[in-house]
Order: sequence, then C-alpha cells, then structure tokens
Amino acid sequence: MSPPTSKKETQAFLSSIGFWRVHIPEYSQTMSPLFLVTRKKNNFHWGPEQQQAFAQIKQEIAHVVALGPVRTGPDVKNVLYSAARNNGLS
Repeated sequence: MSPPTSKKETQAFLSSIGFWRVHIPEYSQTMSPLFLVTRKKNNFHWGPEQQQAFAQIKQEIAHVVALGPVRTGPDVKNVLYSAARNNGLS
C-alpha cells in the first residue's frame, strides 16, 4: 500500500483503518501526524512524521491480536491496561 497523496486519500485511509483503533495501543498518538494533514486549516504536506506514522500503523495492523469475548471463571484473571497523554487516550 502506497502512502496517501492528498487530504482526501489520507481521510479515506484513516476511515478504512478505523476498526483497528480499539485493538492498537496508543492509536491516537501514533496517528496524530496523519490527523494533522487532514485539518482544514493545514495544507497537505507528507513529511517524515507522516511517513513514520503510516509505516508504523501498517506494521501494527499486520501484527494486531484479534480479540474475542472476555473469558470468565474462577481461574481466569482479566487485566485492563490504559494510558493517557495530553493528545489522546488509549
């Protein structure tokens, strides 16, 4: 998959991978350079930060763990991890 070449292509890419956002830790932080180029007030500029985010998210999607229903029972231990930063929550 080649990198987007316009705001519209970037928005389409972000829409197509939206499903994975709940399965990828720190999705918002990883994708923030791509969100920046889709803002109305910004001109489209694909730089090294955008390329790195694009490559990283493709790698994350390729290695994401498919999640299933939460298991329950006396011998099952469920752990919830979360992280918060100034520019997002994961």
